[in-house]
Amino acid sequence: MPMPDLQPDPAPPLPAPLLPAPPLYAPAFVAALRRGVAGHVHAWGLSPRTQVQLLNLSENATFLAEDPEAAAPLVIRVYRPGHRRAAEIASELDWIAALRAASRGDARGVRVRVRRNRHAL
Repeated sequence: MPMPDLQPDPAPPLPAPLLPAPPLYAPAFVAALRRGVAGHVHAWGLSPRTQVQLLNLSENATFLAEDPEAAAPLVIRVYRPGHRRAAEIASELDWIAALRAASRGDARGVRVRVRRNRHAL
């Protein structure tokens, strides 16, 4: 008597995507982020003359906002979509505030401004 074939059925092939997924930090996406930051500088008390430039791309996009009318430039971090929940961001801001409170001058220049779910250091 022959042995039964106990091999599992092969999985059906996955359908091909209609369009390739763009990389998260494709140049067009980064440019849109920069325009978004530039369009909301007033939320951080900066003037319309503020210049925004990309500083770094890593887990997040970090921009430098330089306002000729402000005493110091502002660093604005845009979280990667879906990377952090609101509670995690709030916890990070609390941690920064605690570091500043415990500091003996090391964090003098670190200011946190929060406006309508927009956070900036």
